[in-house]
Amino acid sequence: MASAFDINVIEENSIKNIIYNGIEAGFSFDIRFTAYRGTWLSCLEQFDVFLDGIKVPDDEVRFCLNEKEFLPEQLKELAWEYWFISDSATIKVFLQRALHGEHRIQVKYAYRIPYTGYFGSYLVQEGNGGRTVMMQA
Repeated sequence: MASAFDINVIEENSIKNIIYNGIEAGFSFDIRFTAYRGTWLSCLEQFDVFLDGIKVPDDEVRFCLNEKEFLPEQLKELAWEYWFISDSATIKVFLQRALHGEHRIQVKYAYRIPYTGYFGSYLVQEGNGGRTVMMQA
């Protein structure tokens, strides 16, 4: 179930095309962790990006934080990487093309709340934040 905070996951006006030397590589956007405190990246049990309702393959997504880039599958191992509540993470999506026209970008995640682990069971919050953007050609 989505939370009331999901509207703020993708930062407004942060969606940009990635173009290297005139070659369209993909797009990027910034996200915020919407809980009331930061978290270790290993607490993100699921992190998926969708473009126009279609899941972007994990090997085309980079989760960038603390001046480092990670694949979504690496997040569960990053117990030493902390996402401070005041920091934005940049998500890079490499589709070998830029965005043109209107698109819907969505992030779905599952966050294991570490301080709720009683008797081996943790509370997991699921989120679903998205934005529709009109990109200029």
